[in-house]
Amino acid sequence: MQLPKYDSYKDSGVDWLGEIPEGWNLQKLKYLFGFSERGTAPTYADEGIPVISQSCISSYALNLKKAKYHNASISFQAYRGLLHKGDMLIASTGVGVLGKCALYDTDIESFADSHVTIVRDETTHVTTKYLFYLLSVQYDMINACLSEGATKQTELQRDRLRSLLLPVPSPEDQERIIAFLDQKTAEIDEAIAKKQKLIERLQEQKSILINQAVTKGLNPDAPMKESGVEWIGEIPAHWELQKAKVLFDKTQHPVHSKDGIVTAFRDGEVTLRTNRRTEGFTIALLEQGYQGVRSGQLVVNSMDAFAGAIGISDSDGKCSPEYVVCDATKPSESYLPFYAYLLRNMAEKGYIQAICPAVRQRALRFRYPNLAPVLLPAPHKEEQKQIVEVIEITKSNHDEAIKHLADQIALLVEFKQTLISLAVTGKIKV
Repeated sequence: MQLPKYDSYKDSGVDWLGEIPEGWNLQKLKYLFGFSERGTAPTYADEGIPVISQSCISSYALNLKKAKYHNASISFQAYRGLLHKGDMLIASTGVGVLGKCALYDTDIESFADSHVTIVRDETTHVTTKYLFYLLSVQYDMINACLSEGATKQTELQRDRLRSLLLPVPSPEDQERIIAFLDQKTAEIDEAIAKKQKLIERLQEQKSILINQAVTKGLNPDAPMKESGVEWIGEIPAHWELQKAKVLFDKTQHPVHSKDGIVTAFRDGEVTLRTNRRTEGFTIALLEQGYQGVRSGQLVVNSMDAFAGAIGISDSDGKCSPEYVVCDATKPSESYLPFYAYLLRNMAEKGYIQAICPAVRQRALRFRYPNLAPVLLPAPHKEEQKQIVEVIEITKSNHDEAIKHLADQIALLVEFKQTLISLAVTGKIKV
């Protein structure tokens, strides 16, 4: 499909921009917008005036729920970041949010702290809404304004930002572009939100099905009995209950010279760290005293067990001494993958946190002495295997559907960014 274009174009002389429509101009940002000076980050209190930090800016939207609160007893004159409706906010520091921007589109009286750059519309040439759309997709422009600051961390350099050359459409073109993008991005965002809801439902369904399988079995008509264990409830009448220490022992294998580091991830995968991306796991506080771990063993990350970091290792290697590594006490009676799912279900229901009280969440440790006395369902091993087989099929089907939806969301996000970029740079006429 041929997209509508302007009648004629001219070379902008700017590499990232290329050609722009005849009648559009180029101006440095500092001649179009004002910058509110950044003051010192205020003292936070439980109540008072909301203070917007860089953590409030994510996915090019403003999340006021993450705002801190300014102590109202401190003078407003101490801070020069009082916000006006229509201001554009740019995260000036912060891993993952640096350079992201959002519009302050509310009448609530708020501050921005020293980690947020405030760009304010002070002319009639360009609106902050147009600038927001422009900067939200032009990553190369923002990246050109980043460098190491006084704290040795990468941050937004405002002098570079002020010197950016921007395309300046006519006021009429700006109005059309903003109206078009407001409508189209809202439609795309709605489609994304619906798919995200479907993903949440699939995740919830998967969790319910796994919980049902490991605590109630596969036969919905089986006679039931009370387990006497609060987080388990009723179990099939023919199942027994056994203490964990009867079902599996904590073991410690020697470390071999070629062993790589095995990590227990929060999604239940236990594998060599080199087998997947390294984000999202807890680095051991103690980097010495590794223990050997062998493929097929039950592995519990004592620090992250409450979040589901429990599973069966698919690799030989070595792991942190913070891990609990177990073998079945009687391999003929216990199928460890069944108990990995059961213990993850225990974590999901909050029982691991309940039996391992700690002042702070990250101080919680689920060690073998905590696990040993816990009563667990102990169906016959063949039934354990059948349950795991059904769970694996269920997980595979749900995960495939979730991945399909996630791929669709990624395409919608890419389409949204492309559409914005084409409109704000004049590559299409709206």
